Amino acid sequence: MENWRPAHQQVFNAVSELLTDVNNIRDLKDDFSGLFEGRNNKPESQCEIEQYVTQLMEKLGDNASSQLAEYLLHPAEHYIESNWKNMDGFIADIASLLAVYYFAEHPDESLTQGMIKRLFWILEAYSEGTEIAPNTYLSEEDILQRYCFPNSYDCVRFLLLMQETPAINQALKVAFSGQHNRIIARKESDYAYERRNRSNHNLLGSLYSEFADVCQRLHSNNQFDYDWFKQAVLVHPELVRSYWLEPDIDEVKADSAFSSEFIKAYSTYLKQLVEELDPIENGYALSSIFDYSQTAGISWLKKGLGLIEQYGIKAKALKDVYEHDVSKAAYYLIRCPGLRKDETQAQLIAMLDEFKEATLLTALPYAGFARDAILIALGWQSLLPVQKMLFHWGKGNPATLDSCRDVCNSTSTNSGVIDRSAASEVLAAADDKALKKYIKAMNASSIDLKNYLVLLTAVKGWDKDKLEKKLVRHHQIGIKAYGLYAVEDEAELKARYLKFKQMHKEATQYGAERQANTQAAVKAGLKNLAQSAGYSDEIRMEWALEADIADDMVAFNQEHEAEDWTVSLVMAGLKAKIVVKKAGKALKSVPPKVRKTQIYQAMRAAQDNVRSQASRFKNTLEEMMCQRDTISADELATLSRLPVVKGMLSQLILKSGTGFGFFNGTTDTLTGLSGEAVTIVDEPVIAHVYDLLKANILPQSQQAVVSQRLVQPFKQAFRELYVVTPAEIEAKHDSMRFAGHVVDGAIASRLFQGRNWTQYGGDWVEVFKRFPKQQCYAQVEFPESRHYLAEDDGPMDVIYFKRGNDKLLLEDVEPVVFSEVMRDIDLVASVAQLDDEYGRWSTESAQRRGELVLNLIQDLGLKQVRCEDNYAYIDGKLAQYRVHLGTGVIHIQPGNYLCIVPEGQASEDLYLPFADVDKRMAEIISKIFLLISDDQIKDETILSQINQCAAQSA
Repeated sequence: MENWRPAHQQVFNAVSELLTDVNNIRDLKDDFSGLFEGRNNKPESQCEIEQYVTQLMEKLGDNASSQLAEYLLHPAEHYIESNWKNMDGFIADIASLLAVYYFAEHPDESLTQGMIKRLFWILEAYSEGTEIAPNTYLSEEDILQRYCFPNSYDCVRFLLLMQETPAINQALKVAFSGQHNRIIARKESDYAYERRNRSNHNLLGSLYSEFADVCQRLHSNNQFDYDWFKQAVLVHPELVRSYWLEPDIDEVKADSAFSSEFIKAYSTYLKQLVEELDPIENGYALSSIFDYSQTAGISWLKKGLGLIEQYGIKAKALKDVYEHDVSKAAYYLIRCPGLRKDETQAQLIAMLDEFKEATLLTALPYAGFARDAILIALGWQSLLPVQKMLFHWGKGNPATLDSCRDVCNSTSTNSGVIDRSAASEVLAAADDKALKKYIKAMNASSIDLKNYLVLLTAVKGWDKDKLEKKLVRHHQIGIKAYGLYAVEDEAELKARYLKFKQMHKEATQYGAERQANTQAAVKAGLKNLAQSAGYSDEIRMEWALEADIADDMVAFNQEHEAEDWTVSLVMAGLKAKIVVKKAGKALKSVPPKVRKTQIYQAMRAAQDNVRSQASRFKNTLEEMMCQRDTISADELATLSRLPVVKGMLSQLILKSGTGFGFFNGTTDTLTGLSGEAVTIVDEPVIAHVYDLLKANILPQSQQAVVSQRLVQPFKQAFRELYVVTPAEIEAKHDSMRFAGHVVDGAIASRLFQGRNWTQYGGDWVEVFKRFPKQQCYAQVEFPESRHYLAEDDGPMDVIYFKRGNDKLLLEDVEPVVFSEVMRDIDLVASVAQLDDEYGRWSTESAQRRGELVLNLIQDLGLKQVRCEDNYAYIDGKLAQYRVHLGTGVIHIQPGNYLCIVPEGQASEDLYLPFADVDKRMAEIISKIFLLISDDQIKDETILSQINQCAAQSA
């Protein structure tokens, strides 16, 4: 500042004084810049800048006008780099903006001439030198950023603000004429071509609105001539309003900035220019004119088709339209959004008849409204339903230019599942030869439907051998499509089913994300296979096929000779066990000679199969309970052929009509909770804990399970139940029950996957679970997660239920659906938590654990335990204890901490009424039984703690 001219120093100091009390100078500068550039239309900003101008003029005194002119026209002499540490640069810019607004209201001829001179100096010298030293991080083409305010953009805006004069209009006309810029033509190397494009764009190329204003000014003064317009567009094609090629004058009248006569003249010139431009010489200009525009009408589509046919443009050139050339121009021209008001479908088809089949097929994927007409022109009317179906799958419309959404790799088990019966019906009516050409054309394009085309090809039964080769690499769309091929016979169905099982197992070799996606693809493929085989769903297909596989296995409970021993396969609970005997006595280990026998190997295979069935059917039955799926008599009979499933069902409480009972292997009755026969009147469902509570039999159900020492494959009688709270009823649609709980994204993602929730990534994360029978879905929001849930840790937020696009009242959500959703999210909040050292503990979990403890204690006839709130209270012989049902922490009453370290895994003799892994519950039960008989404790470490507390109490 020491070397500044006095006028510059005075202006800067005056503005600095005006801004002394401004908290955020940078925001003020942005507001004023927005006014100047047309980005800010706030009246308060306009008033504020007027007030500052008035105050500035008062501070500068009589020479204010000449000082501001000097400051504005020689910006390099007071340039200060703007940054967040030094506000002086922003103050200098604000001073320049205040000067601009002063002269907009008080025109000065010498200043206007100075601004014109500065504009032409920048345009002429752009390749020779700049005012600001080049920044290391700026490319050679970022020329505009090396000029102080006002740069070339600012000069044009300033001149448009000034009162209109012939000199200003002439200057603006020359500026856009290209006199100081080269015409962009496709003759030099790509690098030079792109550099010239970038340089021109930086000088005037973003003045879109300003260029239209200049054109209208010239038109009103009879200076808007075609030659000038053509030259300007060739230099700056990105400034063209291409939608004025076919303007709707009635709509334009609503925009008071432009007259109808001007727009008609602009449209006439633009049409003439487009007709004259050579697609090779001026490919950049032509493609830029149509870039991002959607110009309706037959004539533009015809021009695009003509370019394809004349220049032999291939599908690959339209697929990769990165460069501005004739291919890109053709690409934009053939994107037809519709017809003009005076045009008909018959006229469109007649025009299309003029072109070759190859030309129409090249354009077809991008043709929007004209896609159906192209099929008709080709004589392929039979493909119209196919095209409609294909775009419907991709959430698109063949008559629009809207983008489609292809099948993607995801954890959704419904992604890639289609209605095979409907697809088969549509495809059966299609001409095969035409269909193959159609598929080839669509595959050669950039349209996002290629995976759906794979599914379509599979329904037709084509390329099966080719697709099977991709299964080796677990190609996910191939896996989904594999289920859509027609089933030849039962043997082929079983072979394909076993192939799916194999791929599901092989997916475990991958990382977490690919494993989850591949296994989801397998499940989607099985859903498609079930349709191909004529089953209602993949679950019923699995039952039937697994039953057939079980029939082929070694029979249970039959002894077979193996060398000098006998071997038999028996069910021990839900596990298959091989029993080896010699002379009628069971052996603890299997002799090497037995292991080599064929019968033993067959039993090992059966063991593995039962283990696999147990895992899959456990999940299937639990999901059926949650989804309220019924089981028919025939299905019960099928399941009875599967020893492991029959065993699972015998441990579960089924509901038929108003009756409840255990499955007993028949299809007529159930065995009631007290041993009585309960007639099956309706197709039974697996009872949910809500059903037991509603029927007022929950305590009896829990007692029946414990007294019979049943091990349910998953929590049923002791399942956590979540009900709508008064606060949620008052909130109506949104539950905030778990809002604010911060979770580990990777852990949360795996937990949601395991509970059949769907996750989509993008600008925001979508996590939801569908309930088809109830025609609704639940969604939980993660407002701070982006791209994929597994990538970010963050808080959970609102939970809601929707049917279609409408949110449901929480109290209207089916109770089982509500409870299961909250149970899943409670699991995530508890296991994936980041912000709680001791773990989250819900009321629902505490209630069920308390009930479990009391049932186990009562079943053994013990009376030393009671449960209140979240604690179990034990009356021991040596002391009284309190055990937390969530953490397992023990206190000797009244409050002394007792440390008991669990010894690894819980004893196999410890009974729990469910097979779900609950290590904490097993630990708590073990501790309670230990403390009941505290006088028999042998561990000196534990005894010393108890005795010390007893001595203190005494």
